[in-house]
Amino acid sequence: MVDMPPEIVELVVWGFSAFWLWLCLAALLKRLGLPRPQVGAAVLGWAGTGFALPWALPLVQHWLALCPELVHRLLSML
Repeated sequence: MVDMPPEIVELVVWGFSAFWLWLCLAALLKRLGLPRPQVGAAVLGWAGTGFALPWALPLVQHWLALCPELVHRLLSML
């Protein structure tokens, strides 16, 4: 098992999911014609990630435990 602090995993999962949720919501809000779609999407993405994090984090940590070699390679590239 890869020994990663849970705070690091949480930060990476939060940033990754908030970014992709922001991209999707920005496109949706822009098509709906709402004013300042990027700002609204950023707020909604941040909040949505906060709600999804309690169930997404255990899934990611389980995946990290199943694939320690892949995680080690990814971390060595950083």
